[in-house]
Amino acid sequence: IGTGTVLDMSYTDFTQGRLRETGNELDLALVGPGFFVVQTPEGVRYTRDGNFTLNERGQIVTQQGYPVLGERGVMQTISGMPVDVGSDGRLYLGEIRGDHFLIVQISEPQLMQKTGDNLFVADEALVENAEGFEIRQGFLEASNVNIVQEMVEMIQLSRNYEATQKVITTMDSTLDKAVNVVGRLS
Repeated sequence: IGTGTVLDMSYTDFTQGRLRETGNELDLALVGPGFFVVQTPEGVRYTRDGNFTLNERGQIVTQQGYPVLGERGVMQTISGMPVDVGSDGRLYLGEIRGDHFLIVQISEPQLMQKTGDNLFVADEALVENAEGFEIRQGFLEASNVNIVQEMVEMIQLSRNYEATQKVITTMDSTLDKAVNVVGRLS
């Protein structure tokens, strides 16, 4: 006999998390729908984690070293030039206008699969250009989990489990009496 619990499903909540200011010019938060596009050895992946850095070639990469893609390829900087990102996703290197970050929407995000490191993979048929987003430079998107609500739900589940245990114990005691006591009276 098991514990009576079964994992029905696991899902990721893609609602917007609150923004946390970092001041780092390579920290980018997406406001609204969309995902950054990242090139990995296994292929294209999608993320909302905008905690980026530069590699030795001046490319904008994830913390794992995967290049972040723009509309024309890997996002490239120039050594010694200040990095500014417009709210529309355009990269500015001083007075030089660079590429736009490639931001996509997934029409059915619940069908995306986690691949680790805050990365997801999706069927190409679900991918479309994002609209209605804004990029905030110097910010990161924090978790969208409400810790207090999750703790309340966990306490409630624990109490339900304890109540179920008491019912089972009571039923076991009743059956024990029915078999051992009532059976002797006959």
